[in-house]
Amino acid sequence: MKSESRDDAIIYLSGSMRRVSRYFREIARRSVFGHRQHMLLDRLSGRQRHMVFAVRDMCDLRPDGVSLKELAEEYGVTAPSASSMVDALVKEGVLIRETSSQDRRAVRIKLAAEMDRCFVEGEKAVRALMRPLADQLGERTVSQWCRIMQRVEKVIDTGITEETPAE
Repeated sequence: MKSESRDDAIIYLSGSMRRVSRYFREIARRSVFGHRQHMLLDRLSGRQRHMVFAVRDMCDLRPDGVSLKELAEEYGVTAPSASSMVDALVKEGVLIRETSSQDRRAVRIKLAAEMDRCFVEGEKAVRALMRPLADQLGERTVSQWCRIMQRVEKVIDTGITEETPAE
């Protein structure tokens, strides 16, 4: 791909991702999840909300919960700062601290049951609201989109380099 057309493609993709992100945020906002979640999260600061989402994402990979150290590293703060924020979120009923089932000395951090239910319900609502988009795009386009997103996720997960890939 020529440098000029590659730059044009990057500009297009950047704008397109913003538009698609807005569309999905609107879907989430219109869902039942959006209303219930906002009731739980509206009273939190932006940093606290980010931490809740970080815990949720991390717990997808660690169903037993995350350690304070893992959370601090992921979130880019010191352990005392993370601990203080977790304490406030536990007090708000958004997060819980539990003793690890594998090591009784370790404490794991997870979403509180109500917050977890909101995310589960929200994901169902978002999937239901996405069906019309998928229907309009058609099976072939949706399949191609999935393959592209899997490739994007793989590149992100393995680390983006400054090298130009051969294609």
